[in-house]
Amino acid sequence: FGESHGCKEAKVRCSHDYTHKEVGTCRCAGFAGCHAYRNATLDSSHVENAIRVLKSHAFVGIQEAPTASALLAARIFNLTTADGLLQKTRQSKSLKMNCSPSLVLRSDPTTCRAAFEAYSLDVVVFEKMHRDFCEKLRTTGLLEDPRVRVDLESARLCGETDFSDPDHICGRLETD
Repeated sequence: FGESHGCKEAKVRCSHDYTHKEVGTCRCAGFAGCHAYRNATLDSSHVENAIRVLKSHAFVGIQEAPTASALLAARIFNLTTADGLLQKTRQSKSLKMNCSPSLVLRSDPTTCRAAFEAYSLDVVVFEKMHRDFCEKLRTTGLLEDPRVRVDLESARLCGETDFSDPDHICGRLETD
């Protein structure tokens, strides 16, 4: 529901250090404390409207599932695909940085829960659209395609994980 460009409150939301086995000790990640819509009051009606607008498109892909998204687009639009075009070729630069915000969010439960609080409406939209994506994979016969399964399993999509529930995402960081 927005971004933090020009947001004076975009800063680190926690004050502790954490240790990650690959990068050592880092400060917590920063994320937006306000959004482009910070002067608006957003509620569940905005979530439902966003979902309605997204569902009105013939195709919406999921960034975390590039191969599944490409195959679904090809099926929906009756396109011929080449396997070489479906390979994930762009690696995340953020995840390779020492103490990257993305790495901290995936490693530190306190920061993960703070992000869920800050982006509570966004995660609901993602969860609903991710389920719509999974249903389209099922109805087009792609859900069991081995290439699709690799994407879905690596991102934990189309399964039991509820991406709008912080316990499903952050809870696993709080247990051994």
